Amino acid sequence: MSGLALASSAFASDIYVNSNSAADGDGSKEKPYNSLSVAIEAARSGDVIKMTEGKYLPDLLDDPRKSTFKIVEKELSIIGGYDASFSTAEGKSLLSADVNGDDVYDAESGMLLSNFEDNCTRVMTVATNANVVLKNLVLQGGYADMTDSKLDTGGGMYIGAAVTMENCEITGNYCKNSAGGGGLCVKGNLTMDRCRLYGNQGSGDGGAMYIKGDIYVSITNCHFDHNKSTSGSGVFFNNALGCYFAANTFTDNHSETYGTFTVYNKSYANPPVTLVNNTFSGNAISGNTTGKTLVGGSGVYVYTGAKSGVNLINNTIIGNSVEGYQASGEPSDQMGGAVFARQGTLFLANNVIAGNYSLGGYGDLFKLDAGVINSKEYNFFTSYDNMIVTPERNDIVAGLDRASGMAKLADVFDCSHSDGKVNSNCVNNGGYTMTVKAHGENIDFDGLTIKSLPAQNLSESYLDVDLDNDGEKNGTLLYDQRGAKRNLTGNAFIGAYENDGRSTKITESLSATKIVYVKNGRLVLPQDLVSEYSVYTTSGQIVMSGMSEGVAIELGNLEHGCYVIKVNGVGFQQNLKVVL
Repeated sequence: MSGLALASSAFASDIYVNSNSAADGDGSKEKPYNSLSVAIEAARSGDVIKMTEGKYLPDLLDDPRKSTFKIVEKELSIIGGYDASFSTAEGKSLLSADVNGDDVYDAESGMLLSNFEDNCTRVMTVATNANVVLKNLVLQGGYADMTDSKLDTGGGMYIGAAVTMENCEITGNYCKNSAGGGGLCVKGNLTMDRCRLYGNQGSGDGGAMYIKGDIYVSITNCHFDHNKSTSGSGVFFNNALGCYFAANTFTDNHSETYGTFTVYNKSYANPPVTLVNNTFSGNAISGNTTGKTLVGGSGVYVYTGAKSGVNLINNTIIGNSVEGYQASGEPSDQMGGAVFARQGTLFLANNVIAGNYSLGGYGDLFKLDAGVINSKEYNFFTSYDNMIVTPERNDIVAGLDRASGMAKLADVFDCSHSDGKVNSNCVNNGGYTMTVKAHGENIDFDGLTIKSLPAQNLSESYLDVDLDNDGEKNGTLLYDQRGAKRNLTGNAFIGAYENDGRSTKITESLSATKIVYVKNGRLVLPQDLVSEYSVYTTSGQIVMSGMSEGVAIELGNLEHGCYVIKVNGVGFQQNLKVVL
């Protein structure tokens, strides 16, 4: 079986695509295809498709609205942004659903404004035992509204199999389904790094991304901005196995009811969703909320089963607002909270949750009786009257009331305040994503400062949280959102920003040619490298380990369940979680 797996990849080759080439291309570097659809059809598992910069449309079917770049039953890498000679890849290739080339987009947000009704419903579809790597691509203009054909989810992409994305943009897409994801509908394992999702819209749940199924999702160094939906304008997470978000930024997203980031595992005892080193700034909830009294969570909304929940570790959640109205014009009596714990367990450690606003009060933190909040302390809040819970002993509260607390925030963070709201200066301070700088290390709050985080609060074993998503709890949170080193002497900064005065450290992502994945019960390893592998249970027990030089490893003898796989080779390391 392993030999057969190797045979398909032993003859893997590069396929070249240039939108400006002649129609009689053969996919070689000298005579590239001019169609990505043709290249996908011609590719064999293991092939790498290389594309020049330019605009690409899917080959149109009899009904152009049902056309899409579709990948099934193949392992492929698609790398865009090459120059005409295919020597460097420094730009991006546009995969567009705008078949007539007449779409109008908002210049600031990237949202579709007009002329989109004739677009393809979906830019890309990945399903049925596929494993796909996408790099340097822009997916734009999907208008998924065909409910009768089940083409009303994932306007940018429907993910029903394994996908890895790096340095991509998902923008200007739409879905009609109430549970569908304007940008991405994720029902297969997804890994994303250094991507931007902006200007996407969902008529229900999930503006940029909707996640559901027995899958694992890892999102790092990504930027979510100007997405819009009824709930979960950035991410709507619905009854999936697990999710890890680290070093991402959410700005200027808009929901009508709740949750820029909504976790809706209300009926399941799933593993907790973990958010580490993320920034939420300038997100809003507003609209006519008649009959919807549980409005809130302009940052994070938690509605999980009693044995599930959300881990919030070293995030900065500042300058978000909740302003929904009842039809009468009066604010909802239960509206509030940049962080809203409706049901399930919310675990807090080392977060800045400050300078957030709600018409109904409790702008920073709000919970109902079914919500449980556990804390390892060292969180920073605006004031006692801006949250519904009592702070822990080593939490920082800037002021006794909201007015006095707001006045002090500008001394600690890069922000200003006016008309009862905080305007945070969320900008590029180094690293892949934007952050809000913390600078007030000498401002004293009853003996504590923003720079008072003890080293134990950065320890996985102390927090009992897997902070780096490697399947173990024996490490330390070494870096902040930007990649700057944390202070491990007992004086680290609270929140996502570590102001150490040094330049940021950026770790390069894995090469797209060094991808490890599991297919048909086998662990597939890079062909040209000697790799060391270990397979762990989620409790940390090693059940398999060894060395391989590109030979696929049979995993079929393992019991059904969730596993963490670590692979180390010369110049690369990769961890992945799988369900067998």
